[in-house]
Amino acid sequence: VSSKEEALALATAKVIREIKADLVKADVNNDGKIDSEELKAVLRNYSDVFTDKDIVEIGELFYVGKAGSGVPHNDFLRAVSNVMYDKAELDEGGVNHRKIGSSSHPLGLGKCGTEYSFGKSRGVYTEDELDVKLTHVPPKTNADKIALAAVGVVRFLFDGVSLWNFGEITQAKVLRRVIFLETIAAIPGFVAAMVRHFQSVRTFSRDGGMLNMFLDEANNE
Repeated sequence: VSSKEEALALATAKVIREIKADLVKADVNNDGKIDSEELKAVLRNYSDVFTDKDIVEIGELFYVGKAGSGVPHNDFLRAVSNVMYDKAELDEGGVNHRKIGSSSHPLGLGKCGTEYSFGKSRGVYTEDELDVKLTHVPPKTNADKIALAAVGVVRFLFDGVSLWNFGEITQAKVLRRVIFLETIAAIPGFVAAMVRHFQSVRTFSRDGGMLNMFLDEANNE
């Protein structure tokens, strides 16, 4: 281990201890977790680094990502350590998408919160993830056969409605097929968003981010 790496490890350990002390001090309800309000209280101690706008934005992102719940102190410290040690994956524009080798967020946050809230990056797919191979497994159970038959019926009806199998394939047919397909594909997102909206209103509680994610998905379609 080089002296540079040892110095980094010592500096990281010192930072982690200081952050832990800040977390304990900000834990007003003594539950061993940090929530968005407590996180903002910690950040206000470093007003020379974080502006009021930064603190509000970080607090909102944290709230959305955890749907209003808190994060255990040890998990939060592990996340800080992860950020300090791991390398970030950047795109051509220099945008930080996610950590290399990390399949899940150290805080247990989903991707949807930061995606919809401030229009940040959508994430990066690897070449292996994009290398999709078309496969078909012969149906074995009755449920498999029913599912295959149902998909076949839907495909047959869709081909008929879009006039896909009648005459030559033209630009108008392709546009008609795509517009029809994407219009139908947007419906689940709208329905899911409305269900989340009514549930939030009925229970008088914050949705936590899923509503906007579903609307964003419907808009994407």
